[in-house]
Amino acid sequence: MKGHKMLIKNLSLTNFKQYREENIKDFPIGLTGLVGKNGSGKSTLFEAIYYALFGRPLEGKVASLRNDHSEGAPLSVTLEFEEKDKHYRITRIVRGRNNSADAKLEIWQDEIDPPHYKEIAVDATPVNREIYKILRIDADSFKNSFFARQKETAGIINGTPAKRLEAFRKMLGFDKYDDLVDRITARVESIKIAAENLEGFLLGEEVVTQYTAQIETLSGEMRAKEAILETLRTGLTDKQAVKTERATVVNSLDEKRKLHTNLGTSITATSTSITNNGLSLANCEAKIVNLEALSAELEQEGTVIGEYNRINEQIESLNTAKNLKTRRDTIEQNCQKTIATRDEVSSKISNLDRELQELPKYEEQISTQENLLNEKRLHLET
Repeated sequence: MKGHKMLIKNLSLTNFKQYREENIKDFPIGLTGLVGKNGSGKSTLFEAIYYALFGRPLEGKVASLRNDHSEGAPLSVTLEFEEKDKHYRITRIVRGRNNSADAKLEIWQDEIDPPHYKEIAVDATPVNREIYKILRIDADSFKNSFFARQKETAGIINGTPAKRLEAFRKMLGFDKYDDLVDRITARVESIKIAAENLEGFLLGEEVVTQYTAQIETLSGEMRAKEAILETLRTGLTDKQAVKTERATVVNSLDEKRKLHTNLGTSITATSTSITNNGLSLANCEAKIVNLEALSAELEQEGTVIGEYNRINEQIESLNTAKNLKTRRDTIEQNCQKTIATRDEVSSKISNLDRELQELPKYEEQISTQENLLNEKRLHLET
């Protein structure tokens, strides 16, 4: 509760512990002291306030709140209080052997003529919900903040500063928030570590764009190669036949090379024979003509060999196109995995952001409890 104080105005008890019938009206603003012997009912008034607000006893069961001489008559507590300049009245009644509880919460309407109480909620659960909205504190936090047993008070007064701080934190329920903060911190650290580990596998938008451009380029090349491949595939049967024919021609060419060699040897022998045996020049010229014809035929066969080599180069180009397609498929798979990894990390970071957004709520609760601690400390010092 920041910047305001809850003010107790009136308290009415019926068959509540020691009190058969008690009405305490107009609590003064400021500190109020309750003086009396042990067992006279001082603590009972605080228990009644607690029960009126939260519908449960400080200790034990509801039956323990009933006056021993009530003889089954209903137990009731009515509390009037102010909060943020609004006047409320809450009534709780316990009836029967089963201690069935009724509750009603009202707010004072003074702007209406005539002024009167207007009902806000009826029954325990709706009333408890509205009380929490008004006070912004639950039953346990209220008990730890506003109630201290005698032994606890002595321990706080006589203890060391560290012990006093520990006792105050325990009374205010800070240990619960400390554990919550520790668990949130550990969770944040684990998510940060996981994000750092995944960062090495996460490709940025520029890299994805680069890979996309490469894929488009390779796709264009693949389409061109596939067109060539289709053209070559159409005439593949004929080319295989041509290849077989070329092999036959090569074999024939080898035979003719051998013949050419033999003819060269024959020319040499013939020349020697002409020199030695005086053969006629006409016969030698005829053989030379034959040799020139063979040379021309060899040149033609050389053209065939060039065509054969060209076909082999086209086949190697087709194999290269196949490798390019395989490479494109691999790049596309890696890109899909990268995008999936990025989406997973983005989801985890979003969950982390949601958890971090919850921290201000816990900080506000801690700040509220610290303010209560300061008020308690000032009260003890005075």
